[in-house]
Amino acid sequence: MANRIFIGDAAFTAAIGFLAGAFAADMGWKGAAFAGAGLLAAGIGVSANGLSFGSVRRATRRLGVILAAIAAVFFAAGFFYCHFRIYLAQDRERLPPPTAGSFRAIVDGWPASSWRYLTFQAILEAPFSGEITVFARPGSGAAYGDEVLITGKVLPPRERGQPPAVFPRVVVRIATHRASRLREALLSFRAAVFRKITTWVPGTAGALLGGETLGGTEAIGPSLKTDLSVSGTSYIVSMYGYKIAVIAMVIELALGFWAGRRTRSILAAAAVGVLVLMTGGNISAVRAAVMAWLALAAKWSGRVFDPRNALAASAAGMTFADPHLPADPAFVLSVLSVAGMFYLARPLERFFGWGGAAAGRWSAVLREATIVAVASLLPIIPVIAVSFGDFSLMSFPSNILIAPSVPPAALAGTAVAAAGFLAPPAAPLVAKLAETVLLYQLAVIRLCAKVVLPAPPVFGSAAAIAAYFAALLVFIHIYDAPRRPAQPASRTGLPGSVLTNGVREL
Repeated sequence: MANRIFIGDAAFTAAIGFLAGAFAADMGWKGAAFAGAGLLAAGIGVSANGLSFGSVRRATRRLGVILAAIAAVFFAAGFFYCHFRIYLAQDRERLPPPTAGSFRAIVDGWPASSWRYLTFQAILEAPFSGEITVFARPGSGAAYGDEVLITGKVLPPRERGQPPAVFPRVVVRIATHRASRLREALLSFRAAVFRKITTWVPGTAGALLGGETLGGTEAIGPSLKTDLSVSGTSYIVSMYGYKIAVIAMVIELALGFWAGRRTRSILAAAAVGVLVLMTGGNISAVRAAVMAWLALAAKWSGRVFDPRNALAASAAGMTFADPHLPADPAFVLSVLSVAGMFYLARPLERFFGWGGAAAGRWSAVLREATIVAVASLLPIIPVIAVSFGDFSLMSFPSNILIAPSVPPAALAGTAVAAAGFLAPPAAPLVAKLAETVLLYQLAVIRLCAKVVLPAPPVFGSAAAIAAYFAALLVFIHIYDAPRRPAQPASRTGLPGSVLTNGVREL
C-alpha cells in the first residue's frame, strides 16, 4: 500500500514539475516566472504526500527530499522540452513572404463568426507549411475541410506560441472535403443540432441554450458575452465535465440490463470521444475526456479512480502535445478551478460548519451551490486579476445563484433538439419549458453584471501570488478532514462530485 501511495505521489509531482518547467520556458526566462514556477513545483511536490491523505500526517524528510528531487528533474525536462518544441516548430514553419500575394490553405476547425470577423485556423499548403489564424470578413463562407485561396499578408504573432495571423482581402473556396470526413460529419451534426435549438428557442435565450448544451459562444451576441464575463458566469457554456458525466450516466442506464460492465465502459469511452470531436478539440473538452477515460479505465479494471492524478496526468499530457498551454490563461483557469473543487470543497464545508446533513432539500442545494462556487473561484482569482486586470466579487453570488440551474438547462437543450428532430409538434411545449430556466439565468447574469465590486489590487507581484497560494495550502491543511475509506465508484465509474456538482470545465 505504501509503495503504491509513493508511486502515485511521485507521478503527481513529476507532472506538476513538467508543467511548471514548460510554463517557465514559455515565459521567456522572466525571473519572476522562473522562480515562481520552480517554487510552486517544489512546494506542491513536497506537500503532495500530505495532500493525498487529507493533510493529516507529514511526509518524512526522506520522502520530501525524493519528491523535491523529482520535481526539479521534471521541471528541467519540461523547460528544455518546451524550448526544443519551439525551435522545431520554427525550423519547420515556412510562411508566405509579403510578396507572395495569394496562397492556399485548408480550414482546420469550425469557423467562429462575430460581427467583425469570421475566424478560423488554417493549415498552409505546399510550398509553405505551418498553421495560421485567419480573420476573414463575415460571410466569407469558409467551413471545416475547405481548401481556400487567401489573398493577404501574413503577420507575425504578437506572443510566442501563437500562430501567425492574416487579415485577408479575399478568401475564395476552391475545394471541399479536404480534411477528416468523420470530424466534418460530426461538426455538421453539431451545427444541425444547434440550428434546431435556436429555431425553437430564438433570440438571446436560444443562443445561451445552445452554448450550454453543446458548448461555444458563436451565436451569443457581444452584449451577453460581456455580461457573462463581468458576472463571472462564462463557464456555463463550456461545462464539458458535466456533459461527459451525463453521457456516461445515460449509457449506464440504457445498457445496464443487458451489457456487462466492460462493454458499457467501452461504449461510454467511445461516446466521450465523439463529444470531443463535436466540440472541435476544445481544451476543456479534451481534458475532461482524458479524465473520463481514466475513470472508465479504472472501472473497467476494477481499480479506484484518483481525480488528483487524473487531472495532473491529463494536463501534463496536453502540455506534452502543446508546450505553450501552461502559459495560456484559459488552460490555467480551467485546471485551477477543477483543482479547487477537489481540494477546497471539504475544507470549506468544515470552515462553514456544514459537515452534517442539511435541514432540508433546498438548504442542501444552496449549501452545495455555495461550496461549488467558492471552491472553484478561490484558486483562479490571481490568474483573473493578472490576465484580465480585475476580478469582480460579484462572481461569488452569481455562481451560487446560477450553478444549480445549469444541469436542467443542458437537459432542456437536449430535449428541445430531440423534439425538433423526432417530434416537431411537441417542440414548442418543450421550448417553453426550457425558456423558463433561461429567463432565470439571464436575469441573474444581467443583474450581477450591473453590480461590479472589484477586488483589491493585491496581486501585483509574484511574491503576493505565491503568498496567496501558500495561504490556500495552509487553509487546506487546517480544515481538511482525516482520510476516509475509499468511496465506491458510482455506476458510471466517475467521481460523485462530477455527477452531483457539475464540476465546471472538467
